[in-house]
Amino acid sequence: MPTANSSIKMKFKEHLPEYLVLFLSIVFATLVTFDLQLNYPHWEMYTYIEHFAMDTQPEFNFTNDIQGLIRPELDGLASRPRFFSWYVSVINAKLRFLLFKYSPIPHPTINLTWLLTLFLLPLYFFKFICLMTKGHRPAALLSTATLLCSIGYISNLTIYFHPGKPVSLFAVVVCFYYLAKMQFLDQQNQLTRKHFYFLFTLICLSLFWDELYFVFFLTAPLFFFNFLKKYQKEFLVVVLRSALVFGLVTFLIVPTLSKKPFDFLNFALFSNTKLLSGNTPHFGQNIFEMFAAYTSPIEFIYPAPNSFEWGTIFGLRALPMWITVILFLTPFIFYFRNRNFKINLIYLQCFTAAFIYFIFQELALTRTNGQLICGGYYWGVIFAFFFNLLFAIWVTTNNHRFWRYTSIALALSICGFGSLNSVNSSKMTMRHNHNLYPNLANLKLGDYGDFDYKSLVEIWKHRKNHEKVRELLKGKPKNMAWIYYESRKHTLKPHRD
Repeated sequence: MPTANSSIKMKFKEHLPEYLVLFLSIVFATLVTFDLQLNYPHWEMYTYIEHFAMDTQPEFNFTNDIQGLIRPELDGLASRPRFFSWYVSVINAKLRFLLFKYSPIPHPTINLTWLLTLFLLPLYFFKFICLMTKGHRPAALLSTATLLCSIGYISNLTIYFHPGKPVSLFAVVVCFYYLAKMQFLDQQNQLTRKHFYFLFTLICLSLFWDELYFVFFLTAPLFFFNFLKKYQKEFLVVVLRSALVFGLVTFLIVPTLSKKPFDFLNFALFSNTKLLSGNTPHFGQNIFEMFAAYTSPIEFIYPAPNSFEWGTIFGLRALPMWITVILFLTPFIFYFRNRNFKINLIYLQCFTAAFIYFIFQELALTRTNGQLICGGYYWGVIFAFFFNLLFAIWVTTNNHRFWRYTSIALALSICGFGSLNSVNSSKMTMRHNHNLYPNLANLKLGDYGDFDYKSLVEIWKHRKNHEKVRELLKGKPKNMAWIYYESRKHTLKPHRD
């Protein structure tokens, strides 16, 4: 009689190729983590966040820090309900200040939300895929591997910026997972009222990071329609209570306490949209940018930010993308041949959800063409969820051995292009954002080059000598600019207001 250990070993051997793909993706993510030339802080962290976090109280102080929840100036006075993101940005700035006080910061983008966006995110995505595919291990392994190499996931690591968008990706994954778990518990007659209260809590904690999270309400009913219909009263209460909490906080509490202009409706309907603002030239460009970023070498399709041209998607350079599109459409052929309705219904739901996300991102969240900068890098981060979910369901379409190895080959292709595009997109956006660093020209830095670790230690030793830091950085690669701004915090004199 086989033991539990022998059973695990048998399953491991059975799915060894899929585990190898996952291992390779983990290796890539780890290499990116330790390649400091690919990681950088965004200029807004030193323009908006540092001014509040450092000028009032550089050390942790609850009374001062909690004000970050109601300070729109942390977001450039934008009327966006990213209150948790503002607060965590302040805590991140002070954490980095503390780290640099006692030792050189181990990483340019280190921050508290790594726990959620880098470690827990792939775990909950894997668990969600297992629930959605009823334990289809190859689908869960391969889709998690492609997620780890995706431009959306890697951008959580390579840019230190407002944590709202990366955490929104995590929140969408967790909420989808919890709905799938509730559906499973209902099938086991174990669903209780406390699960609805917990879902309400999850939604309330997710609403105030970034507007990207709102796509959850548009897409979740596609996958759980029958379950939501069965408990429509309970779910309606959850949604209405969540809307009430959001409305009270966004339209009453924060504007009253902050004493700053805060008009979310105007921002959401006109300032941050293409449709109502009339900014619709080249409509749909970002849709192709995002899909191409997961399926083709984007450096060939648009070699610089905002250089996308429609003609490139029909050329030979975009051939890998079109091959992936054809492969993604093949399950519908199996549907007409085998009438395996359930699995194709889920697949159709994935397609529809991705389409809804595209429209939502394009019309409601993207002010200009090319704002996503390199298709899905940070600004379009949630597409990482919908694309890899679609791929996971695609893997389950057929159990034939040829289909399995085709799935592995496609996973390797997606991982390869994702890795390449993640690296190139990081370099592109780094160059774009470094030009916006405050007073960067005064540092007299050189061009981009190899990161000098010895200089980091030397600069840290003189972190309280402002002029010495500038002298040590003279001629150094531009991708070391962040060290100056981190060390500058230790020469600033706090002004408590």
